[in-house]
Amino acid sequence: MRATVPLTSTLRRVWRRHHEHGAPGVYNVAHRVDLHPDDLRQALADLVARHDALRARAVRRDGELLLEVLAEVPVELPVSDLSAHAGDETARARWCQEQASRPFALDRAPLFRFRLARLGPDHWTLVTVLHHAVCDGWSLGIFRHEPQELYNARRLGTEAQLGPPLSQFTDFARAEQDFGAGRRAELERFWRTELDGVPLTLDLPHDRPRPPVLSGRGALRTWTLDAALTERIDQAAGHLGSTRYAVLTAAFATWAARRQGRNTDLVLATSSANRLHLERAGLVGMVGDSVLLRARLTEADTFADLVGHLGTALFAALDHQELPLTEVTELVSPASPTTSSPTSCSPWSPPLPRCWTCTACRPRSTTCPSPAPPATSCTSPWPPGTAPSRSPSNTRRTCSRRRPWTGGARSSWRCWGR
Repeated sequence: MRATVPLTSTLRRVWRRHHEHGAPGVYNVAHRVDLHPDDLRQALADLVARHDALRARAVRRDGELLLEVLAEVPVELPVSDLSAHAGDETARARWCQEQASRPFALDRAPLFRFRLARLGPDHWTLVTVLHHAVCDGWSLGIFRHEPQELYNARRLGTEAQLGPPLSQFTDFARAEQDFGAGRRAELERFWRTELDGVPLTLDLPHDRPRPPVLSGRGALRTWTLDAALTERIDQAAGHLGSTRYAVLTAAFATWAARRQGRNTDLVLATSSANRLHLERAGLVGMVGDSVLLRARLTEADTFADLVGHLGTALFAALDHQELPLTEVTELVSPASPTTSSPTSCSPWSPPLPRCWTCTACRPRSTTCPSPAPPATSCTSPWPPGTAPSRSPSNTRRTCSRRRPWTGGARSSWRCWGR
């Protein structure tokens, strides 16, 4: 055992939901990469050795929920021969789904698995599956970048050009437990004032009530905004001296208020990578959380007013996000904290391209073909292409860069209930 820390507030929420859920496999986070793997297994072992969260397990001991980090965990990479189905995308997708849907036991490390499928002599598919307890959206960006560096270093017999992580998840967990009584009082005072007199949930019309126990069944509805509309939104944001995020959030708040049939203030939960500190830039683990954002429609005479209010409220909320969402809801809605989950809405940027360099089948290339958009006055500690795509903080305070585009000036808007 290398370290033991109390579960963070977010992880306690995940632990409870994992054990209450009828199909806990819904908390598995999976993606696949097509590549040629000679030293892949050792590169993945190197990755696991770099990050405490990947060697952790969540346990209950003497009534306390703890995260235990092991010194070592096995890194296995079993291979399935799918060469007979090399041209059958349906068969490959079915195999991937089988790997992704099998649940984990939170008290048994590792909370990840790697699986490899052989489709031909020089064609392979890698599937990685991680429990949400050990990763978040930002972690997946690191998880795509670092294995590439480690894999290439193994192939070339050189040292990977990766510095040691500046902090580990255990450092984050300890910091959440100890930010001082004075700071806690300040945070609680802010959130009580900010959320006073407004319900945390939206009273939207629906034909199917949310079940008391989630089944894992459902669907994702996605609307894609085309390039022309995206450009108009950006122009509106520039005219208002704001950001695309604020404009889209104001639009959603306006729509939600109309659907409720009354023009009252409402609360949205905006996703934050929660990595405003430099030492957390390379941190893998479930660090991200939602930050509550009050849309003050009663104080906005025009849509432009609402955009301005939301921009100010957003950064005020980010300045006070040290108090986790669970504790904020318990503070302002103590009677029903577990049922007061606000509606979460985030505009998503295009994902990072999968720029894996395969030295086994083509000349080595270390440059990603997907260019990053131009940045202005960037003071970010992160290199281009690694700024958070789901954190609104990258629009002003930390960095004006965005993740590399994968083609087309499009944005997607997704909303879901947590």
